[in-house]
Amino acid sequence: MRDTASETLALPFEEAPGGRKQGKISKNPLGGLNFLAFWPSGAFHPPPNQARTTWPRLDPSPTTMSTKEINTKDYQLHEGDTGSAPYQVALLTQRIQHLTEHLNANKKDFSSRRGLLTMVSRRRKLLDFIRNGSEEKYQQVIQGLGLRH
Repeated sequence: MRDTASETLALPFEEAPGGRKQGKISKNPLGGLNFLAFWPSGAFHPPPNQARTTWPRLDPSPTTMSTKEINTKDYQLHEGDTGSAPYQVALLTQRIQHLTEHLNANKKDFSSRRGLLTMVSRRRKLLDFIRNGSEEKYQQVIQGLGLRH
């Protein structure tokens, strides 16, 4: 039986100083190729045809999130109210929509993406709190913000 882990395929590149060949692909026992090529420029080149990691677009589609402006005063229980759960949900929804637009334009902003996930989680917890208190208040908030249908 052959030892496939030690087989290497030499690529047609110039020899480096010291007699070593540049750019080697070694086979591993699992059948894939480990690409260990450093070009003469010294830069590392990833394997050809390797799938790139991409993030899905975060579209506020009409089925999941309303795109209309949110009037936060509608969710205040009294003048100057900034702490009630419906008001906080409305503020978070506003910030989530703004951040979603930002992430559609800046796909590699992973720090903001983490903040978005934190805000969505916080909104989910507040909505659960409202639902436990009153189902009809929960439905009013959901329909008013256009979150679920």
